[in-house]
Amino acid sequence: MCLRSASVRAPLAILAALILVHAVVLFPAEIANTAAGLMYGFAVALPLVMAAWTVSLLLARLVPFVPMSLVGYAAGAARVPLGRYTWTTVVGILPITAAATYLGVA
Repeated sequence: MCLRSASVRAPLAILAALILVHAVVLFPAEIANTAAGLMYGFAVALPLVMAAWTVSLLLARLVPFVPMSLVGYAAGAARVPLGRYTWTTVVGILPITAAATYLGVA
């Protein structure tokens, strides 16, 4: 799939924005994952949503009023290195993200 055409870029931009907004607006994350799977298929959608969720989770840790930031606060208080925090976040969200993205394909 070519990511250069406007018909592919527009939904991708909307998907990325939706995932980034999730950092401050609470809604089921599986909605975006399933939509990505539906639009792009599993092999393309999974890396896209994993990258977007990783960026979103990192950004959410910088916003103090986001409830999910409690994990970030605890990790910071425990002085967990950023690299370890990032890869463990990715590993932690991978199963549910993959399942919801695959659901979009099915």
